[in-house]
Amino acid sequence: MTNTADRIRAFIAGLKRLSTLRIVLSNAVPIVCVILFGWPAGVLLLLYWCENVIIGAVNALKIAVSGAALGPPGWIVNAFLLPFFVVHYGLFCFVHGIFVLVIGAVGEHRMPAFDPSPVGLFHVVETLARREQGFFWSLVVIAGLQLLSFVADWLARGRYRDTNPMTLMFEPYGRIIVLHLAIMVGMIPVLILGGPVWALVGLAIMKTLFELGRLGRFQPDEATLAKSNAAFEELRQKLQSRR
Repeated sequence: MTNTADRIRAFIAGLKRLSTLRIVLSNAVPIVCVILFGWPAGVLLLLYWCENVIIGAVNALKIAVSGAALGPPGWIVNAFLLPFFVVHYGLFCFVHGIFVLVIGAVGEHRMPAFDPSPVGLFHVVETLARREQGFFWSLVVIAGLQLLSFVADWLARGRYRDTNPMTLMFEPYGRIIVLHLAIMVGMIPVLILGGPVWALVGLAIMKTLFELGRLGRFQPDEATLAKSNAAFEELRQKLQSRR
């Protein structure tokens, strides 16, 4: 009961956040495309994968800004942490993308052929952006909303002062693991049913509710944040003592 109550409270708290509009709009786009253009399951899955790549790119910007705001200690840490995040998250997305394409290709004839490489993944996305109605503009809307949230909410409100590169490093992973495990499990009955529109819309609505409830969102506790901030302060003092 306690876990259920906590999840309900988290869901209500998520509805009160300014990011609610971004979540609703970014998830409404694929729902509209599924209804209007008859997107198959594979195209919907790949759009969700592209969204993860966009979120990772924006998170890299957050790491860079947060490190810059900390001065020399942040610059030093970011010189190692930022490339590590890009490579690690990139590999994570690559493996995830191949898995998505394999599942999405089951029973599909509208998904282009691909080779298991980063170039192959890019080719699939580029091909769908050219020939699948609504796919390119869905990417534009999702990327635009993520960047708008980054500028208007994260930068303008000074949220970068409440975190640091170390905690931001882990921010996107929880969302991908929890949310996309749920999506892929939910995709199994959809594929068995032959990918009807109503089932794909239901899957997209489920994803929206998960995001509104902040399921899988990484939130460091105060003790963890305090320890990482203390590490940056210690590094700052060591740099100052060497001058």
